[in-house]
Amino acid sequence: MRLVPFMSLFRELGQRETRAIVLMDGPGDESDIPADRYELIEFYCTDPKCDCRRVLLRVIARSTEKPVCTISFGFDADDPTRGPFIDPLNPRDKFADEMLQLVDHMVLSDPKYVERLERHYRMVKDKFRGGLRFDPRTMSPEQRTAERKRRQKALKKASSVRMRPGAPPHP
Repeated sequence: MRLVPFMSLFRELGQRETRAIVLMDGPGDESDIPADRYELIEFYCTDPKCDCRRVLLRVIARSTEKPVCTISFGFDADDPTRGPFIDPLNPRDKFADEMLQLVDHMVLSDPKYVERLERHYRMVKDKFRGGLRFDPRTMSPEQRTAERKRRQKALKKASSVRMRPGAPPHP
């Protein structure tokens, strides 16, 4: 099983849709997690035969560019290994457990974000199963615009070919 960052496949969309948690020091702050910006970098399986329905979220501290932990999360509610849990095969910082609780409470509890992760999962699987399906729900605004222009150009070209003087009638 090979895992790739979503952003390496869909750069613009990945940059726009990467979730981050910003923590600041304040009075009464009892957290062990240092103040910083923590980005959740999505990793997905590229095996076209695998249907794991899972994402790994690598939590990266922006100030150091080092991973704090990697959180495994499955999309099927009835899966006993759904998680979220800290992936034991990846490095973890001393405050990884607290970060897991924070991500679970602040991020994975958002149904729209979980839907986005599932959409990203489908996009990666579609790409490695033989090409992207042009589904507007899985495309960035730039991709939708480019696809619309491509289709308009193809329609224009097809209609101009049919309307050429002396061309045989279209069957």
